[in-house]
Amino acid sequence: MLRVYVQNQKERGEAYQITPERWRSTVHLPAEKVHATFHDKSNVDLAALGVADVCVGSGFDPALIQRHARKLKLLHVTSAGVEKYLPLDWLPDGAVFTNSRGVHAGKAEQYALMTLLMLSSKFPLLADAQRHHRWAPVLTPMTMGQRVTIVGLGNLGTAVARAAQTLGMDVTAVTRSGKPASHAARVVPTSNLKDAVSDANYVVLTCPLTDATRGLISDEVIKSIPRGGGLINMARGAVLDTTALINALRENHLSGAVLDVFDEEPLPASSPLWNCPNLVITPHVSCDEPLGYIEKTLQSLNENLAQLLEGRRPNINVVSPLHQY
Repeated sequence: MLRVYVQNQKERGEAYQITPERWRSTVHLPAEKVHATFHDKSNVDLAALGVADVCVGSGFDPALIQRHARKLKLLHVTSAGVEKYLPLDWLPDGAVFTNSRGVHAGKAEQYALMTLLMLSSKFPLLADAQRHHRWAPVLTPMTMGQRVTIVGLGNLGTAVARAAQTLGMDVTAVTRSGKPASHAARVVPTSNLKDAVSDANYVVLTCPLTDATRGLISDEVIKSIPRGGGLINMARGAVLDTTALINALRENHLSGAVLDVFDEEPLPASSPLWNCPNLVITPHVSCDEPLGYIEKTLQSLNENLAQLLEGRRPNINVVSPLHQY
């Protein structure tokens, strides 16, 4: 039998809770072979953690797992981002760490459609004019033939690329390898980032936060975007030099930006971003859904649990310590 320790965080809201009902509706494995117990982060059950073969949920304390979950074979987090768990040197010997990448693609594609249209229609400019009671008509072109550069072409970046192609945009992708990929007319390595953004109408960030991507979108990169361009960040706040972005918006080098992720979340009321011109802020809601999110995250776990029962090493959504995603 596999003993599964499920950890929730009540403060995250109903959409993110793994309830017994959601577990039963998604994990289609015999109860006599997989036994799950449900806990909240605020009330850790060390006895249950000590006998757990599998941990699933969010907000895990690596030190606590290292000390107490010594039988652990698999830890699955219900998020795609894993930067707060890196490096993975705290995992018990032989344990596999998996995430929920891929479950966000559908919602991310819709968000990308919305925000690309917002930037194309100069909505941040119009919204800023409204706040200042200023009548400021601006005519904008159709999206057909405009150019978007996507930094990162995993599941999230591919969803953005599909959205851009739906709008008739030309897609360039920037990836670690620079190898050709579907949904992008051109793929270049990260070393060519400045060239890749130099002819872009819009730049969309969808890469994971790693040692290599932290601060990747620097002042120099932002200045390489043509004047009047726009930027969308769906990745992580620390990928972007926020001060450089604020300056670019204030100086009208960029005509608009949409940020969904930030260095500190919730975004403090004192942040200069709140009063930055031509900026739309969304509070980290680009990729999650109110219904069905947890069920999607548990589907890949279901396959990994089946592999464990068969004596195999789980291989769905395994996080690479080398690549940090």
